[in-house]
Amino acid sequence: MLLFSALPLQAANYNYPLIAQRGYDWEEEEELETRKISTDVNIKGIDPKNLLFNTPISTTKSPLTKVLYDRATEGDGCVITCNFYNGVTSKWSDFFVDLQPFENFCLVLTGCSSQYPTPSDRIVMKVGELNYTLEMVDLSRNRYYLPLTARKAIASSGGNIVLEIRGVKMPSYKIGPNSRQALRKVVNQENELAEFISEDNSKTLEQKLVEAQKLLDTGLVSEEEYKALRKKILSQ
Repeated sequence: MLLFSALPLQAANYNYPLIAQRGYDWEEEEELETRKISTDVNIKGIDPKNLLFNTPISTTKSPLTKVLYDRATEGDGCVITCNFYNGVTSKWSDFFVDLQPFENFCLVLTGCSSQYPTPSDRIVMKVGELNYTLEMVDLSRNRYYLPLTARKAIASSGGNIVLEIRGVKMPSYKIGPNSRQALRKVVNQENELAEFISEDNSKTLEQKLVEAQKLLDTGLVSEEEYKALRKKILSQ
C-alpha cells in the first residue's frame, strides 16, 4: 500500500504545476507487477500472489483461447502475534474452471506456512438463481468442466457467481465483480466438448430422481440444492 503525506492547504493556491514524486516503494511495486505471471500456467499448488488477476490472457493450449485468474480470501481470526487467512484461486477458460484452495498462517516465532488442499471431486456453481453441479475432469490441474448451459448462464447473467467447495477452509467462493465482467467474454458460448458431455440424456426420469436423492442422502448437496436439482430434472 502506498502512503502519501498530506499537502499543506496553501498548495491549492500555487500557479505552477505540481510534479508527482516517485518514491522507492512505488517503483518497487511497479516492478513487482511486471513480474506477475501473465501466461497460461497450472495453478495447482501455486502461490496466488504470483498471478496477474482480472485480466484475460491469450493462450494457444487447445481447445482454450483465453484464461482468466481470480482469487478471494477471508481472515480466520487471530491475535496480534499471528495472521491466519484462507482463500481460493481460480483459473477460468473457454470450457473449464481450475480451482486451488489455500490456507496461510503466520506466527511471530515460527514464521509463515502455506497449504494447498485438493478441492472436492464435485462442486456446485451458483449463477444468480441457477445451480450447476460441476465434476472434476483432471486431478492434475484441479479442473472442472463447465457445461454449455452453465457457460451461457455466466455470459448472460448479471448476478453473483459463487462456487461451493466441500472440505476446505473457505467453502463458499464468490467471484469478484471485476472478474465477473471479464469472465463473460472468456467463456465459450457456442460449443460443447463431446468427451465431457454427461450421459444423463440416456437415463430415465426415475433414475435421475433416484440419483438426486442419493446426493441428498450422502450430504453432497444441501436440502435447498436438492430441491433445485429435482425441479430442474422434472422440467426437462
